[in-house]
Order: sequence, then C-alpha cells, then structure tokens
Amino acid sequence: MALNINVLKNVTEKFIKKTGSNAQSSNTEPTADASIFKNVSLNQTKDEPLFKEPTDDVLETRKHIPEESTRVFTGNQPIFSEQNQEPEDNFNEVKTPAPSEITSSVEPLTETFAKSAKEHAKEDSSTEVAVDPSPLDLNLSAYNDKETISLKLSSILFLRQFFASFFQYTTLSLCFPQIASRLGPSYPSSMPFAYLLIGLISGVAAGFTSDINLKTISGGLIFCVFITLSGLSAFRGICTLMCLFSQRRADEIISGAAVAIPCIIFTIIASALAMIVSPLELFLSFAMISMLSAAFAVTLVFTLEQDPVNSIGTITIGGMIISAIITLALCFLTLNPLVMASLLGTGLLVRVLIGYFLHLNHVAASRDLILAATQISVIAMLLDLACIGSSLPIINNCVISLFN
Repeated sequence: MALNINVLKNVTEKFIKKTGSNAQSSNTEPTADASIFKNVSLNQTKDEPLFKEPTDDVLETRKHIPEESTRVFTGNQPIFSEQNQEPEDNFNEVKTPAPSEITSSVEPLTETFAKSAKEHAKEDSSTEVAVDPSPLDLNLSAYNDKETISLKLSSILFLRQFFASFFQYTTLSLCFPQIASRLGPSYPSSMPFAYLLIGLISGVAAGFTSDINLKTISGGLIFCVFITLSGLSAFRGICTLMCLFSQRRADEIISGAAVAIPCIIFTIIASALAMIVSPLELFLSFAMISMLSAAFAVTLVFTLEQDPVNSIGTITIGGMIISAIITLALCFLTLNPLVMASLLGTGLLVRVLIGYFLHLNHVAASRDLILAATQISVIAMLLDLACIGSSLPIINNCVISLFN
C-alpha cells in the first residue's frame, strides 16, 4: 500500500507540472489567480463587501487620473488638452442680453420710424385723393365689348370675315395660300356666302351648254366644278353617315358607295334640270340653292356638340340670325316666292332628319358632317326644283327684266 501511495504522488506531481506548463504556453482564457484577493484583508468586518462592483473602480480611477495621462498623442496631435475642461452644464447655458441692452439698440430705430411716419402723414393730408367708396365690379362678362369697338372697325372685321370665308370653305386657299393666311379664319356664319360663290362659278358651266345637244353633259360639268371648289371632305361625311345607318365599319364597299351614289344622282338631276329650264335660270337657281343648303347645314353647329379634332368652329345666335336674314333676302329677291317656299320646306326637312339622326347616335358636329349635309341638301333641292320647274317660273320677273 505504501508503494501505491508513493506512485500516485509521483504521478500527480508530474501531471500538475505538465498541466501548469501547458496552461502558461497556451492562449486560453486565464484562470482565477490569487492576485484578485491581494487587496482583501483578513480583518474585514461583516458589513464591508468582500467584492466591489466594477463601476466603483471606474469612479475611483476617474477621481485620481493624473494630468500626465490626459495627454494622448496620435502622431503629434493631442486628443485631450492639458487645460482643465469646463463642466458640461456650461455648454447648455444661453447668454441672454439684458433688457437695457435691447432697448438701447432699438430706440433709435423706433424714433426714426416715428418721424418718417409723421412726415408721410403730413404729405398725404396735404394731397388727398377722392376715392369712390362703391365696390368694383370684377365680372368682366358684364361689360359691353361693343361700346369699345367703333362702327368703322366692326365693319372692317365683317368684311374680313366675308372674304376669308371664300378661302376657308373652298379650295381657293390652295391656289392663293398667302392671301388666305393674311385674312385668317372666319366664323361658320359666313359659310353660305362662300357657297354662293361656288354656285355662281358652277352655274357658269350652264352658259356653255345652251345647245340642246350639250345640255346632256351640263349636269356633269356643274358637278365637276362644284366638287373642285368645295373639296372632297363631303364624301367622308357621307361615308360616316352610311356607316352609322348600316351599323358597319367603313370598308371599300361603303366608301365606294359614298362617292358613286351622290355623283350619279347629282349628275342626273342637274342634267334633267338643264333640259327643262333656261341657262340663266339654271345659273341663278343653282347659286341660290348652294347658299341656302349651306345656311341650313351650318345650324348643326348650334344644336350639336363640337368635335374637338375636326371642328368647323362655333356659331353665335347673332351670327346665325344675320346669316339667315341675308340668305333669305337674296333668295326671295332672285327666285319665285312659290319656288322659294318649296325649297325652304325641302331644306328644313333634310336638316331636321340629319340633325335628329346624329343626335340619336350621339355624334359630334364636325367639318365633314356639315359639308356632307350641305351636299345632301343641294341634291334634295335640285330634285325639288326639277319637279316644279316645268310648271312654275323659277326666276322672279324683276330679275328677268334686268337681264333683258
């Protein structure tokens, strides 16, 4: 047993020596050392704590930091200055000036302002201006613009619109673009005057067909001149009306029918009318029919909504009344009253039917539709005139006496 005990002691001593040397050479965490208990006295009382909290050591070290430790250099630049730092409360203090300092600096400004105010008050009292106490009327629509425009200027503007309509609603703007740009646009109420010119130029073709053998082609000549001066926009409007009526999209069949049917009907009716009446009657009647049909068609702008893309313009009540008075006066002076009454009924019927059809389909009034309504009204009035031309005189007797 004694040998076993000695062997165990030797083994344990060797093991302790090996583990101690390995602990010193390794980088493991340090174990508890007896140096922790150096400051612990054996004669401590029970009230004193055996261990101190870490914060206590921090507070004690802050109190006894030497001045030399306050200098830490990063290169040659000191981070902590050697001067005594001020307490943190000094940074939060705001120095407010005394009231006497404020008043002393403001008093001169108030005195000068009071003096200048008194001087301006004296000047205003010496030069008083009479002010109307009644409030101003800021409603600009209440002012009458006609009072500011003289009669000479208004007549010049009316003449400008009158001549500008010949270039806006006809193809003359293609031949004379500079004159058209100088005159500018015109209101739709001037459109009947442009079609009066178109009718007069188209009716001249009847003068070259006074021979009976040439009257068969007079309708074709009138139609060619009429389409050349009015343009092809009317056929696009007729195609739109046919699409609405047939509930189909515009295809080649509808587009061809929109061009062929009006051409054939117009040519046949004009040729039949040329066989019945004289060239003078055909010349004047076609001019009046063109103007009257344009006056009826342009009223669609007043009743329907405007097309924002292809709008012909806006029309007022005053412009529509003036256009109607001038158109009716010229027609009644030129044509027979009975013939004129029949043409008025035909034109009004066509206008009501087209307007009601467009209103039911919620279609806006565009330039193409108005020109299409004009061409349809011309065809309807020519048919009416061909029916009554053989039984009634078309031209008024006063006009016939002028040419004789």
